[in-house]
Amino acid sequence: MPEVALFQPERLHPRGGGLPLRVARVIAQRILAGTYPADQTIPVESVLAEEFGVSRSALREAIKLLAAKGLLATRPRLGTQVRPEAEWSHLDPDVLAWRAELGVEEDFARHLAEVRRLIESEAAALAAERASPEQRHLILGAVAQMERASSLEQQVAADLAFHRHILEAAANPLLRSLGSAIWGALAQSFAASIRDLDSWKDALQRHQRVADAIAQADAPEARDAMLDIIARHAEEAAGTATSSREGDKPR
Repeated sequence: MPEVALFQPERLHPRGGGLPLRVARVIAQRILAGTYPADQTIPVESVLAEEFGVSRSALREAIKLLAAKGLLATRPRLGTQVRPEAEWSHLDPDVLAWRAELGVEEDFARHLAEVRRLIESEAAALAAERASPEQRHLILGAVAQMERASSLEQQVAADLAFHRHILEAAANPLLRSLGSAIWGALAQSFAASIRDLDSWKDALQRHQRVADAIAQADAPEARDAMLDIIARHAEEAAGTATSSREGDKPR
């Protein structure tokens, strides 16, 4: 189970988004990590408001946000309870990002890879068939940006841009919306899986293969190449999760 730190005031810094959303993030991560178990009642409003140093109105807004995402339910005389995991909005962008921030666990990496195989492999094939010359150029350019990246932040941004351009080139608004739902989780997962320069160079080669297949309108190759990216990324993410667990063991 991922470790959740005690509440820290800096996590509610104004630059982190609206106050209710920032409060919701902390509560959500306690739910996702199991600190607040399913079917259990979370601390009462007055206790949480005092802990976070926020007004009750801000806390109520945070609770409403989490209720809309399927994490919480407020019931008369029972208080606010954590809903069963089966009822959570797992594809909600905030929920995905908050879960990824806790650390990439093996189950999460596997589930993310399964979703990506369903969405991105077909998107790559469709992009090979439908992309305009300008879109093919953008996809090739994203690989060039990945190669020029000099920091982890730039690497992740360029990698996300590559996958976003492919979804747009697939010319299917439903696929694009599904893909957009996992951006937050992908960003965290990409960052966690970049271990060293060699792994980054290998990733560049795999991305170049996809870009070349799309440029050449080769749909089967684009699909296979994207599946290769996803499989390799899942292996790296799972390896990171294993290393993290071993690092947490007492010595």
